[in-house]
Amino acid sequence: TVGTSEESEQFPEVCRLFRSTGRPPEADMASRPAGYPEAFFRRFSFPRDVARFVVGQLQAGDVYGTAKHYPLPQHRSHSLAAQAGLLYTILFFTPEILQEDAVAMREIVNRHFGDSWVLAYALGFTADLLAMWAPYSAAKQALAAATSASSVKQLQDHHLERLATIRQQLSEYLKEGALTEDLVSEKTNALMSCLRQANTTIRWLLLQPTTTNSGLHAIVQTSAGMKEQLLEALVETALLEDRLRQLLGPLVARRATDWADLQTKAAQAMDDLAVYFSGEH
Repeated sequence: TVGTSEESEQFPEVCRLFRSTGRPPEADMASRPAGYPEAFFRRFSFPRDVARFVVGQLQAGDVYGTAKHYPLPQHRSHSLAAQAGLLYTILFFTPEILQEDAVAMREIVNRHFGDSWVLAYALGFTADLLAMWAPYSAAKQALAAATSASSVKQLQDHHLERLATIRQQLSEYLKEGALTEDLVSEKTNALMSCLRQANTTIRWLLLQPTTTNSGLHAIVQTSAGMKEQLLEALVETALLEDRLRQLLGPLVARRATDWADLQTKAAQAMDDLAVYFSGEH
C-alpha cells in the first residue's frame, strides 16, 4: 500500500496483470508462438457463456445503431467498424471460435471484414487480420476466401475511382459562394451522400495498404502522389463538414418558424385559388 509497509491484498493480482505479455514484434505476428494473445486474456477470464453471448450480439446486431447513417450495402463494414473492433478483441476470449467454428467465422467475415482486413480497434491502434488470425484454422480459411488477389484488386480500383469522383464533387461544393442555405436545403441528401462516400473511401485507402501481407500490399500500396491526394481529400472533406454544420445549425434552429411561415403561405395561396375559381375576383 502506498505510504505504508503493508502489502496490499491486490498486489499479486497487479503483478499478474502487468507482467510481460509475450507480445512479439509487429512483423512476426503471423508466425508468433502459439497462445498469444489468448493466454494473456486468460489472466482475467470471464464466463465462457458470457463471451459467446457477446460475440453473438456483435456478430449479428447493430449495437451502436449506426447502420441507419450508412444505408448503402457497400458502407456496411464502415458503419459497423466500431463494433467490429470489439468483436475482434472479444474473439480472443473464445479462441475455439477462431480455430474451429467455420460457420460463425464465415458469417463474421462476410458481415464485418469482407472488404477490409485491416481494422482500427482502438484510437491509434490497428490490427492486420491476415497476421492476427493466421494461426487459427477457421478464421484463416474464412478470411482467405474474401481476400483473393482478384477481389482485392477490384476493391482497390473501385475506391480509387470513387476517390476521383468525390474530389470533383468536393471541389464544386467548396467553391466560393457555392454553398448557401438554399443549396443545403435542396440538396441535403446529395451533400450527406458525398460526405459518406468521402469518409468511407478515405478510411479504406488509409487503412488497407498498411497490411503486412506482401501479396496484398503489392496490390494496394499507395504512391507518394496518392498519399498527397488522400491528404487533400481529407482536408476538403473536413472543410465541407464544417461549412455544412455551420449552415445546418441555424436552419435546424429556426425549423419550426420556417415551417409555420410556409404553412401560412400555403394557406394564403389556397385562399387565393379559391377566390379565383369562385368567380368573385
